[in-house]
Amino acid sequence: MRFHKTILINGRFLLQPVTGVQRYAREVIGALNRLSPPGLHFIIAVPSGRPVDTPLNMDIFYDKSILPSFLWQQIRLPLLMKKTGADLLWSPCNIGPVLVRNHIVTIHDASVFAGPSWFSTGFRIYYRWILPMVGRRARRVVTVSEFSAGELLKYHITTQGKLQVIKGGVGNIFHPVNQRPVDHPYVFTVGSRDPRKNVSRLLKAWKALPPEIKGKRRLLIAGMDVRAFSREDLGAIPKDVEFKGYIPDNDLPYYYSGADLFVFPSMYEGFGLPPLEAMACGCPVIVSNTASLPEVCGDAAYYIDPHSVKSITGGIERLLKDYTLRKRLIEKGLERARLFTWGEAARKYLEAFEKPYKLNS
Repeated sequence: MRFHKTILINGRFLLQPVTGVQRYAREVIGALNRLSPPGLHFIIAVPSGRPVDTPLNMDIFYDKSILPSFLWQQIRLPLLMKKTGADLLWSPCNIGPVLVRNHIVTIHDASVFAGPSWFSTGFRIYYRWILPMVGRRARRVVTVSEFSAGELLKYHITTQGKLQVIKGGVGNIFHPVNQRPVDHPYVFTVGSRDPRKNVSRLLKAWKALPPEIKGKRRLLIAGMDVRAFSREDLGAIPKDVEFKGYIPDNDLPYYYSGADLFVFPSMYEGFGLPPLEAMACGCPVIVSNTASLPEVCGDAAYYIDPHSVKSITGGIERLLKDYTLRKRLIEKGLERARLFTWGEAARKYLEAFEKPYKLNS
């Protein structure tokens, strides 16, 4: 392969909370570190003069700037292309500078168009304006599923000739472990107050679950509030529901492995890492029958209608009652999770970074 010698990575994501988008960027960069050929040099540009907490073993250029990070991305980052000697820019978390042509941008989904009410007003207005500009200007647009590719075309964010799908993976830390993180049985979910995650219906479904089925189990909800999303009114919280807040990656395998079920009733996902991570930890998975989730989970999950409380309740009840089905889903899930690796994602990015470009200008 013939590559650009230096690739600049838009490191704005290192200042953001770690959700699925930021996790994808960190994991791909970590795999690129292991797989990149000699002579290929990566530099991560960060809009801050202070060091960031990151395990990424790459050169980091700390740009001392007083600009807000969204303006830094548009104004300073193009200048840093020249300052660092880079001739290609990769923006891994949805947006980047409009003025850079030698630019590969990873756009994870079109959720601000598909569900504008899910986001805060300022975030929605900015992203609906900037995404199509970046998507049409960049030389290549990567997205994370065939579903998202269709969405980016549907909302005219980019064109077919520029699109490439590079799916996410499952990190090596996700595998079955025997130690439970709590001393009681539980059903587990990962979902912030982002309305897409559908926690309000999950809580209603949990309340409707027959006591003899629920037993002494609790519902554990992991996740944090993110400013970009509108907040969902969850109403009164039952006593057998626990909000665990942000759970560090290294602790997640214990929560996945110890759960009787993992429930993911999200209404819209560009990819959806948590169901695969749960599968890799030997946990049976219930997911929505919408968006990218059937593409990602295949026949290794039990599907529910995320818009129906009755469907969510019925799915939880069915799996808690049916040991044989849970066992089958565990086996299929372990097999399914092995199909998605960050190494494979990194290899596809190396192909995208290859020179010369075979792209429409």
